[in-house]
Amino acid sequence: MEFCQVAVTANPARKNCLRNIRCWKRLSTAAFIFWLFPLRTFASHAVFAGATPQLIRSQFATLLLMVGFILLIFGVEFWRHYEQKRRYRSYLVEGEERFRGLTDAMSLLIWMCDERGSITYANQAAINFVSSDPVKHDWTVSAHPDDFAELISAVTGAIEKKSGFSKEFRLRRADGVYRWVLAVAAPRRNGDGSFAGLIGYGSDITDQKLAEEALRDVGGRMIEAQEQERSRIARELHDDICQKLAVLSMQLEMSKSPSSAVGSAANRQIEDMRRNCTSIAEDVQALSHELHSSRLDYLGLEVALESFCQEISQQQNINVDCRCENVPETLTKAISLSLFRIAQEGVHNSLKYSGADRCSVLLRGGVRSIELEVGDSGDGFDVEIARGGKSLGLISMQERAHLVNGNFRIESVIGGGTRILVIIPLPGQTEDRAAGDLLQGESDSRFGKNEAATEQHR
Repeated sequence: MEFCQVAVTANPARKNCLRNIRCWKRLSTAAFIFWLFPLRTFASHAVFAGATPQLIRSQFATLLLMVGFILLIFGVEFWRHYEQKRRYRSYLVEGEERFRGLTDAMSLLIWMCDERGSITYANQAAINFVSSDPVKHDWTVSAHPDDFAELISAVTGAIEKKSGFSKEFRLRRADGVYRWVLAVAAPRRNGDGSFAGLIGYGSDITDQKLAEEALRDVGGRMIEAQEQERSRIARELHDDICQKLAVLSMQLEMSKSPSSAVGSAANRQIEDMRRNCTSIAEDVQALSHELHSSRLDYLGLEVALESFCQEISQQQNINVDCRCENVPETLTKAISLSLFRIAQEGVHNSLKYSGADRCSVLLRGGVRSIELEVGDSGDGFDVEIARGGKSLGLISMQERAHLVNGNFRIESVIGGGTRILVIIPLPGQTEDRAAGDLLQGESDSRFGKNEAATEQHR
């Protein structure tokens, strides 16, 4: 606390110093006047009045007394000024020692740099981590080569903008093992408010990364097992149940009595049963296609998504507008499946809960990512309440997006409709989850750009 107080009072101390200088000027002026008065009196008595030796000695003693008094005033002021500077200096030294002792006792890697980016301070934890003092040696040689360029860009960008930054990168530890480090920095200011550099900390998040990777692997295995089970059920429905229903429909058609009059009660009942059987077979077949789309495997995401929207429009008698733009042909199976399932879940939720008579699906490919947007102009809902209620649909869509290093976001306003946006990096753009954060700015900008278009569409 005192360290902060000393830093804050740096500017007032300067004001006190200027105030003392002005006081010294006033004292100097007063001293000159008091010195001039006895000197003029002494000269007038000595030269024009024929002063006696006793008078000369009296005047000279008065002059010496005034000079001594003036020197005493200057001495007291100088001592006060010196004592004040010594006290401020001791406060600064004590505050810096406390700051260093506090930071050295922490496990975080605390550092400071100047306005040029040169490290000016590193606590003991940072020195022990890289096995050398970053103030004396270039610490960037310990950064992973794949992360070096982005790290330097983040630091230089923060210095140019005089703002903070947050960056995840790999840093080589003293034992030669690369560890994931989260670096967070904030700008430092001088007493006059000018930019002094950055102060920040780094925390080892390797264990958190491993836990996230393990959790993502478990989630991926669960989704894979779910897809295998969906595929098995879809095959059973298509190859077994649908075939049996088709045979039953044929038997009902053959069971009509040709000898009975056309339109008899028995024949009408059999015809109704046959139609119901055919309708059930169609529903089972549609359910089989939703559980596992063979079009997705053989024709690709764009064709599968358009076919799904068309089937939903025909079955539910609503308008599902599907548009696909610049969709890459070389999407991985994981990305295609994730986007298809998210679109399915979004459209089904819109049909069940929005009350709207139409919804839109937009699949758009970019240079670095592919974007899926599902929206409607229905009733909407409170997103926070839905998340607090552990909605399985939202959790499933979010998990599928994160499984392929994507960003998932949902926006909804009661009475204003709902919009789901998913942005997934294309293969080769990112190799880890942390690099997916680079797309967050792109994701936020696209959300902002799409809001006006969505409102106009609504």
